[in-house]
Amino acid sequence: MPSTFFGLEIALRGLTAQSAAQDVVSNNIANANTPGYTKQVAQMTTTLPYPDPSANAAMIAGQLGTGVVVSQIDSARDQMLNNQITQGNSQQSSNSAVMTGLSQVESFFNEPTSPSIGDALNNFYSALSSVSSDPGDIGVRQNLIDTTQALTDQFSTMNTNLDNMDTQINGNIKTDVNSINSLASQINGVNYQIYKAQNMGYTTNDLLDTRQNLMNSLSKLTNFQATDMGNGYMKIEINGHTLVGQNYTVPLTTVTDPANNNAVNPVFSDDGAPLVTTGGDINGLITLRDTNIAGYRSSLDSMAQSLMTSVNSLQSSGYGLNDAAPTGINFFNGTDSADITINPAITADPTLIAAAASPSSPGDGSNALAMADTQNSLLMAGGTQTIGENYASLVSQVGSDSQSAQNNDQIYTSVSTNLQQQWQSESGVSLDEEMTNLVQYQHAFEANSKVMVVQDQMLQTLINMINPS
Repeated sequence: MPSTFFGLEIALRGLTAQSAAQDVVSNNIANANTPGYTKQVAQMTTTLPYPDPSANAAMIAGQLGTGVVVSQIDSARDQMLNNQITQGNSQQSSNSAVMTGLSQVESFFNEPTSPSIGDALNNFYSALSSVSSDPGDIGVRQNLIDTTQALTDQFSTMNTNLDNMDTQINGNIKTDVNSINSLASQINGVNYQIYKAQNMGYTTNDLLDTRQNLMNSLSKLTNFQATDMGNGYMKIEINGHTLVGQNYTVPLTTVTDPANNNAVNPVFSDDGAPLVTTGGDINGLITLRDTNIAGYRSSLDSMAQSLMTSVNSLQSSGYGLNDAAPTGINFFNGTDSADITINPAITADPTLIAAAASPSSPGDGSNALAMADTQNSLLMAGGTQTIGENYASLVSQVGSDSQSAQNNDQIYTSVSTNLQQQWQSESGVSLDEEMTNLVQYQHAFEANSKVMVVQDQMLQTLINMINPS
């Protein structure tokens, strides 16, 4: 037969289990506003019944229940949802970096206000037209020199702004690399703590939350693939290259590419393999620098080169004021938009501007008119656009890219908000739910207390009957 204290033991187990469940609820409520905290749940399990099945088991009316224990404390963790959140973080952060940068680039073009390249181009062609109308006026020639200087200054300013952005981006990439290495090291440390705790049979809910928070932070810097190794370790890979392995990390470093405007590129420190990303801030920065800004700079270079080629060919074959032979000199010096300048010889002597198409003809402005007419020449985009039209297309492209990034930001923000709401619903702490659980466990605790009191009274009666004195 069961022990005389059988009922007391059941009640004690009940008290202990309900008290432990209340502690879990208390911890949930305390962490209701803790970022990344996952709701925990006390799992109650009945203890083994009495007696155990055997040939010598006591003959009683079936097996008697022996009470309840908190078998484990689970967390409402949905790893698939967590993975979706980290992927969403990577996409949003990447787009955000591009969007912020494009907004800055858009301000550089300063269109349609003045000063701008577009405005300076119009002034340049207008000044050439004025020289063609009055080629003998030195003041008109000097105005052409001044407007040309303003145009080349605009090209130079734009390149300086884009170069400064490249420098800023390179610095941000270095900062991101340091942050990635720091987070990788922290994840590796938490991996080891989880490994030790699980080997000792402990529940590691809080450590798992810590690791997930670190992974969420990492996802804002770069996309990655996480693989649970089944022993407490979470392996982190980026495009198949290990960043965090089993009790080790492979830090990133940076190298400078002289062939690409001294671009700073992240590589893995073990074999020098380039970091290939599709998401995160570092991916957005590289995309902004190597795709957007590089493309805009290439377009500006093509415009400057077409401008120099078209004007220089006429200038070098034309005649200066009262010249008996072609000038044989270029109007522009330089190779692209970064270094385009007016020929210093022309700056020093405006009479060298080849306004005439024939020798010793001070009133001939036909060559200057031909230079001005290059404004209407289809020199760009495979012979389909003028320089001005091509520049307008570039400005439009920058605006379109910026608007596209802003539209994407709204989409990614909406997706991220929905995922966070879903996480909060499934894994976050609901104070209403916890208060309901608290009352439920409180009532169960009180009921078990009453059972224990009744059991105590029964034992007292039994003891008094046996030993009335």
